[in-house]
Amino acid sequence: DALKSANKFCQSKGKELLLRSQSSNECMLRGGCGEAEITFMCLDESDPRYAEDLQMRPDNGVSTIEIR
Repeated sequence: DALKSANKFCQSKGKELLLRSQSSNECMLRGGCGEAEITFMCLDESDPRYAEDLQMRPDNGVSTIEIR
């Protein structure tokens, strides 16, 4: 949910999301609970930091999150 919100925020500004860090914690309570924290930047596609990050990542910047 945090990544979706961040991406929507960046898109509303006409920019691309660059994820800098992420962390999450889960608890064992019935019904589930947890928290997540992300650090991100909204950049133009032409920004060298955005292009650099995509070249360094073998997954082309795509993250997969599995929720059970």
